[in-house]
Amino acid sequence: MRPRSSYKAPPSQALVYSAVVQSMAEHGPRKMNMALAARIAETDRQFLYRNWPDRRVLVHEGRRERVAARPVRRE
Repeated sequence: MRPRSSYKAPPSQALVYSAVVQSMAEHGPRKMNMALAARIAETDRQFLYRNWPDRRVLVHEGRRERVAARPVRRE
């Protein structure tokens, strides 16, 4: 019997963007930081910095994804 691996798959982009949007809703976009987003997404800051160069880019992409996911209302 093989021992269980402690490997945990990285979170999806959608999960990270959701964590960013949640942290911005709670604390505002200026107070959102990588540590908070990482904690909500259940990952670490190193993962975020490997995939997004800085907080500004992550906030921008999180907002863009949130707007793109919002349904269009026609009246």
